[in-house]
Amino acid sequence: MSDAGIGRWLRTKKANRRTPSKLPPDALVEGRCYLLQVSSGAHISRFEGVDEDLYTFSILRYQDDGSLRWLDARYLVGDFLAFPAFDETYNPLVDFWYALGASVGQYLPIQWFVMFEEASRKEREGGVDGDEDPHIPEQPCKERPDAAHILFSDKRARRAIH
Repeated sequence: MSDAGIGRWLRTKKANRRTPSKLPPDALVEGRCYLLQVSSGAHISRFEGVDEDLYTFSILRYQDDGSLRWLDARYLVGDFLAFPAFDETYNPLVDFWYALGASVGQYLPIQWFVMFEEASRKEREGGVDGDEDPHIPEQPCKERPDAAHILFSDKRARRAIH
């Protein structure tokens, strides 16, 4: 799908979920990823903390050479709006990102999927508050759960496990 095609699809797509609420600055969690709206547009970012009244973020940028790069940025309260980057089932809020960017004349990057994948990886890598992310398991299951056996005959179920 072309860049124009993606934009057209997002503009005509019916909203099937609630619009995320903006988060107050004191509710931001270090290591979590957010959609950040600033005067230059909407960006995928990772909150790094507060340093002398400045809120510090790493902002993910797509470079002209095709690489992704995290850049440091600092903002005062009131200079940014923060929204969740992922919904409750850990799906990227790409349609909301498009709407935030479109409000300031920004286009959705063609590489949006790769950018959300990188943000998800960076968030997991940080291990928010020392806890593992509940949405993404560290390792895939090695054994099939018992409920999976219902889908197969007894002979197939034994083969699937071994």
